Amino acid sequence: MVATAGDFDSVFAQLGSVAQTSDGVSLKRKSPEEGQRESLRVYETMPAQMLNAYGMAAFSKMNQEKIWEEFNKPLKTGAKYMTELCSAEEERRGVGINRFLQVLVEYVKYQKTEGMMKQNQFILKDEIYTQLYKEIDMIFEAAVYCLAGKKQFNKKGASGLRTAVSFDQTAKKSTETLNKHAQILYKWMIIKQSRLRMLMGWQAAGGLPYVSGTHLLGVQCFLSCGNTYHDGQVDKTVSLEVFQNAVVKRHGMELEGHAYIKSEDHEDDFK
Repeated sequence: MVATAGDFDSVFAQLGSVAQTSDGVSLKRKSPEEGQRESLRVYETMPAQMLNAYGMAAFSKMNQEKIWEEFNKPLKTGAKYMTELCSAEEERRGVGINRFLQVLVEYVKYQKTEGMMKQNQFILKDEIYTQLYKEIDMIFEAAVYCLAGKKQFNKKGASGLRTAVSFDQTAKKSTETLNKHAQILYKWMIIKQSRLRMLMGWQAAGGLPYVSGTHLLGVQCFLSCGNTYHDGQVDKTVSLEVFQNAVVKRHGMELEGHAYIKSEDHEDDFK
């Protein structure tokens, strides 16, 4: 006797993780608690969700208000939204900003490599090339300083071979300096004309520029529409102070995590 997909319906139903079909051909995994989880997995973030593998994605022709509306809708996988920037909580917003900073730093570092500098110099007018790298120099230090490290775990097997963002665990960054650099990034993201943002959008055919571009778009929508769906907010835009506080809070979470790991009460959790 040959088993069919329908024979396993009762098993899948007990797990509560599949959308059943009438013909038994396709069963897609689905979270039983749609739209409840605030922490995102990598495949739930904007770059993965917005990618059209067969052509141009629709978001490239939408205005920021419409894009922000879509960001705030729950995902079938169980996530509450498509970016932590949609949350009203400072901690979640800080995580969303840090996702952007991680790819921004990598993107700018790539633009500063010898090969990319030669390529940009070849295809860009001298004036635009000069403006581009002046802008990169303006924000690079700020982006690196505001970037918080990843949570630390004892990695085993294949996970120990994958690279992660490196940072000095003993270096404590001051709130004053974080606020200063966050202000630089905030002002850069809201200026009307940016050579670096233009380049990021132009190169967004795939890979790092695409990921950087989608995270940049998310933060821009956050700054202009971030309070739209939160009760008690008169202004839908997000202020510089709120942006700075989220950056500082994310770094505070990192320090709390290190303190937890080093605590004798929890050292067995990571063996």
